[in-house]
Amino acid sequence: MKIFFFFSISKGRIKQLANIVLLMIMLGAVYTHYALHDKFDRMAPGIVFSLLLITRLIIYRQEKYSSLNITNEKPTELNEEIENEEDEEDQIDDNQKILTEKKKD
Repeated sequence: MKIFFFFSISKGRIKQLANIVLLMIMLGAVYTHYALHDKFDRMAPGIVFSLLLITRLIIYRQEKYSSLNITNEKPTELNEEIENEEDEEDQIDDNQKILTEKKKD
């Protein structure tokens, strides 16, 4: 289990695989406690850790799909912003050139 915890702090697919394996282990532990009619105090750590792992999976999925939507929907808006910034920089450069020429005269 320590190995999966180590992999869960790494990046990429290994992290998600370790997350899923840890989630399965914890769900099995919670079920075992439930089947043995243990008190809630004994199940609580497994339930909390399972909820945290589920939350990590949900956040990963949301980030993955939101990044896909951003790359599919907004390239034209980004290009327009970049062009506007370049135009503004060009205008500033032109204004600075004009000021330096006036100072020389």
